[in-house]
Amino acid sequence: MNTRLIKTVLPGIVWLLSLFSCSSEDPVPQPLPEPTLNASDSLVLTELYKAFDGDNWEVTWDLTDIYTWGGVSAVLDSVHNEYRVFSVILNQTSWEVPQGYISERIGDLPYLMDFRVGGRGLRGYIPESLFKLPYLLNVRIAGTSISGEIPDYVFQCPSLLRLDLCGNYHYGEVPDAITQWDNPEATCLLRENDLSGEVPAGIKIKELDLSKNDFTEFPFDYCFNDYPRILMNRNPFSVDIPDSVLNNPDAVANLYAWTHAARFPNIPDWWYNGGPPDPEETEDIQAAQASRTAAPIRTRIELRTDIPLPGR
Repeated sequence: MNTRLIKTVLPGIVWLLSLFSCSSEDPVPQPLPEPTLNASDSLVLTELYKAFDGDNWEVTWDLTDIYTWGGVSAVLDSVHNEYRVFSVILNQTSWEVPQGYISERIGDLPYLMDFRVGGRGLRGYIPESLFKLPYLLNVRIAGTSISGEIPDYVFQCPSLLRLDLCGNYHYGEVPDAITQWDNPEATCLLRENDLSGEVPAGIKIKELDLSKNDFTEFPFDYCFNDYPRILMNRNPFSVDIPDSVLNNPDAVANLYAWTHAARFPNIPDWWYNGGPPDPEETEDIQAAQASRTAAPIRTRIELRTDIPLPGR
């Protein structure tokens, strides 16, 4: 009787033991799926493409294939296994085509650090949302048909290192808001516009380039220091150089370098004959040609895994 019971129960016990034994083993890890572009970033880029008449770009995108999105750079977010956009370069070298504007949705790319766009067909205004991004370092909106006064908010992004609004149709004065941009390493390029009036006092960035505008006065007080540099080549100055500048070797050397020997009414005899007497060695300040040279237009998206996500 006992032998028969054991023979009946034993197979069940063996089955149960095998069941528990299998369940205690660690599960086999499954490989992560191939990362793709963040869905929200993808929708923003699609909107940018449509707003700026992407179908007429020199390098068009296939909106169903992110790998054709030339000019876009994205970095891997390893926590969420997806790519996030950190750079958008949409320079167009043609004159009036494509037509369009910069979508306000540019501010919905939270990790954007670099934004560059150009092309005379680009009109409208500069989106305020762009300058609210926390990691923004470089903005180039140059060689476009965007016009009007420069808005205050372009100077209110604390992380910004370089702002280039050259070659547009901006007019009016440089806003006083530029004095709120407190970054000794920052550069602001406003060349080749229609700006005029007085340059604000109290600028705290490294360099402001106002060459090829319509200024008739120079802010001479800046000449007594090497920082900030106020570059104003090729402006129609109509005021005399103060004696306080002419009689100060450092101040007059700065003025000479920053204006590229502009035609002030009371220029000294040496002005066009080799520069100021006994000049100190100064940096060769040239018009920043980089703002007129569009970055290469890539035909494919750039996906990076070798740099960290901004803010991490």
